[in-house]
Amino acid sequence: MPSRRAWQAVTGQSARGCRGREFAQDAGEGGLSEYHLRPGGDLLWEIGTGYVGCRTRDGDFDAAEFTYEAAHDDVKCLSTKPSQGAKPPASVVSCPAPR
Repeated sequence: MPSRRAWQAVTGQSARGCRGREFAQDAGEGGLSEYHLRPGGDLLWEIGTGYVGCRTRDGDFDAAEFTYEAAHDDVKCLSTKPSQGAKPPASVVSCPAPR
């Protein structure tokens, strides 16, 4: 697991490089952390089969938590991973308009 300083360096530089441009930093399937949100860049939030970042304590999908996380100003795009294994190449839902 990378150290806190490593996370801050990588995500901070990436976020600053993405801000205001035509691409976003992919936050991965691990949910949105303070290290993704603090630098203030454009983010692509991945939601995998484990619903990390938007699940209940029992592991079910949590619509309220999803709504809260997706409402961050930095989240510009959502990517869903419907299953493990082979996936269609374009499972991205773009959010071009204000929410």
